[in-house]
Amino acid sequence: LEIARIQHEQDYCIIRPHNIYGPYQSCWQVFRNVLGNWMARAKQGLPLLIYGDGNQTRAFSYIDDILPCFWAAAVNKEASGTIINLGGKTATKIGKAAQIVAELSGAKIEHAEARHEVKEAFCSFERSERLLGYKEQTNLRDGVQQMWQWFESAWHKYPERRGTHKVTDVEVKRGVYSYWRDYV
Repeated sequence: LEIARIQHEQDYCIIRPHNIYGPYQSCWQVFRNVLGNWMARAKQGLPLLIYGDGNQTRAFSYIDDILPCFWAAAVNKEASGTIINLGGKTATKIGKAAQIVAELSGAKIEHAEARHEVKEAFCSFERSERLLGYKEQTNLRDGVQQMWQWFESAWHKYPERRGTHKVTDVEVKRGVYSYWRDYV
């Protein structure tokens, strides 16, 4: 991108979004989108799975809080040629996030064996505040509640998406977590 900027005078701003959630998020992909995955499991009568002890932290970003920042990245000259992390400011334990989904859905929570993952994952947000006007306005409970309300209607609207989806095009099956073996 820097070469294209120098040679062709093309502008850019790289946005790195972190842990985005909210209405219209795909909730049917079993290996991603933890909040959506939990909601789909709850609707199937399955427990919400927490891998490990639940003390991993993530800073979730509600979609309506970050959308204005994409436009700001396109029009703010100070954002030109920069790389900006865009994500929530409040670190939340995965166990706490699961409790919120469980309270809304009535699902139970189960712990599975720990997986290899980052213990604490959240981004620096100062540049997004300064250059893009980012403001964390939606707390996790309110955002998850709005997502759950949308998901309940989507569950009825898209019955073909329900259920467990088999993944057959995985190249490496050795060393797969025991709870993923049903999917590969």
